Amino acid sequence: MNIKLSVIVPCYNVAQYLEGFLACLDKQWGEHDHYEVVFVNDGSTDSTPSLLAEYVAADTRHRVLINQANQGVSGARNAGIKVARGEWIAFADPDDLLADGAYALLMSKWLDGSIDMLSFKTVKVEENESLDLSQSLSGNVIWEGSTYMKSDFFLPNVWNCVYRKDMVEQYKIRFRVETSFGEDALFNALLFSKGIRMKKVDSVIYYYVQRSTSISHTDEDAKIRRSIEGLMFCIQEVNKFSGPQYSTAHWVQLFVLNIVSHLMRGSFSVREVRQIRDRLIAIGVFPLTSPWRTERLYFTALAHPWLLPLVRTTVRVKHSLKKG
Repeated sequence: MNIKLSVIVPCYNVAQYLEGFLACLDKQWGEHDHYEVVFVNDGSTDSTPSLLAEYVAADTRHRVLINQANQGVSGARNAGIKVARGEWIAFADPDDLLADGAYALLMSKWLDGSIDMLSFKTVKVEENESLDLSQSLSGNVIWEGSTYMKSDFFLPNVWNCVYRKDMVEQYKIRFRVETSFGEDALFNALLFSKGIRMKKVDSVIYYYVQRSTSISHTDEDAKIRRSIEGLMFCIQEVNKFSGPQYSTAHWVQLFVLNIVSHLMRGSFSVREVRQIRDRLIAIGVFPLTSPWRTERLYFTALAHPWLLPLVRTTVRVKHSLKKG
C-alpha cells in the first residue's frame, strides 16, 4: 500500500490522555486509506505500552508501534521518522487534540508536489475547556513561497506542520537530542535554511492543550535551567544561518524572550542572570529592542538583572488584572 501521510506520535507516560487522543485519530481519515500512524513508546512506565499495543493490534495495516528505551521527545520523533513510509510526515502529541477530519482535509486539498511543507492554524486551550471538534473545516491559503526567513516569521512548533518526507531525508534533518526545549523551532529553522517551498492555510487543525504538568507550567528549577540551556543551544545553531537570504532576527528574539520568561519563573541570582546575559552578548544576539512594551520590559530586565524581581512582579500583576 502506498502511504501518503505518516503521523508520528511520541508517547511517554500519557495513559491518562490516550483515550481522548485515540478517539480523535479515529475521526481523522474519512474515505482516505493511504495513511499510517506511527506510535513511539519512549520507555513509558505507566499503562501507555499496553494501551498502544491494544490499539495498534486492532488495525496493523494503518498503525505501527515502536518500543524503545527513554530518549526524550526528540529521540522518539527521530525513531518515527526512520520507519515512516509516508510521502508526507506530521507530528502530533498524545496529550493534544485534533479537529475531526483534519488530516483527511490536508491530504485531499493541499498535499501535492507544489510544496515541501504545509503549515496550518492551531488553538491553545486549557485542559478542562469544552471543545467542539466536529466543526466543519474549510481553509484558504494565506501565504505561499520560499522566502519565509527573509521576513519576521517564526514557526516554533512541528505539530502544526506537515513535511514532505523525501525533503527531510534529502537534507538529513533530525531533531537535536541535545536540547529539551526549542527543538521544534530548531527543526523548522534547519529546513527553512534550505529555501523550501511552503504554504500556510487558515484552517484550525490542531488544539494544543495546556496541561498543568507541562514544562511551561512547572516552576521546578532544574527543568527551567535545562530549558534555558536548550534555548541557548537553539540560538547558537539558528544564528549560524543568518545572512542576506535567511533572516534569523525574529527567531533569535523570541528565543531570548523565552529565556527571560524562564528566568522569571525560576530562582536565579543576579549573578546568574548576568552570566546568561553575557553569554548572549558574546554570541552577538544581545542587546535587543522591540516595539512592544512587554517585550521591552523583558529585555530591560535581562540588560539590568537587578530589575528582574520588579519586572516579575509587574508582569504577574498585569496578568492578574487581565484575568480579573
